[in-house]
Amino acid sequence: MLVYSYVSCRPPPQTRRLDSKGTESRRQLNQPAPPLERKMKHLLLTTIAAVLVVGCGPSVDIWEAARTGNIEAVKQHIADGVDVNAPNTYGWTALYWASSRGHKEIVELLIANGAHVNPKGDLGDTPLDGAIEDNHTEIADILRKHGGKTSEEMKAEGK
Repeated sequence: MLVYSYVSCRPPPQTRRLDSKGTESRRQLNQPAPPLERKMKHLLLTTIAAVLVVGCGPSVDIWEAARTGNIEAVKQHIADGVDVNAPNTYGWTALYWASSRGHKEIVELLIANGAHVNPKGDLGDTPLDGAIEDNHTEIADILRKHGGKTSEEMKAEGK
């Protein structure tokens, strides 16, 4: 590790260079940096550029993205390989959140990417229950088309 501190305020400025052993050497600031420093600077700048170009991924989890209607974040989670059937701490999947909040496009996207239409949350409710409870009839129709059932229907079937 290299540590620099100013030794003089007069031109040409000089630095005091200390390595990890405490050995010091002096060089002009306008002199080229040693090869290791150039490599580290290049690596740091390349890493920063990559993060700016690619990004760090969605800033919310898939359940929050589905709940709030953030379809771009849901798409990114799917592209990143997130399990669309994974439940949150309440046992609700992203499909349940999207269904109960009325986000039709996210419901279709999740189903197209393998979301199970009849998972039960901790309280036993299904995505169809959530859609019906909150009056999202179009989403309820989509879920039914894909085999979605209410918790009562699941009980009647012994599931």
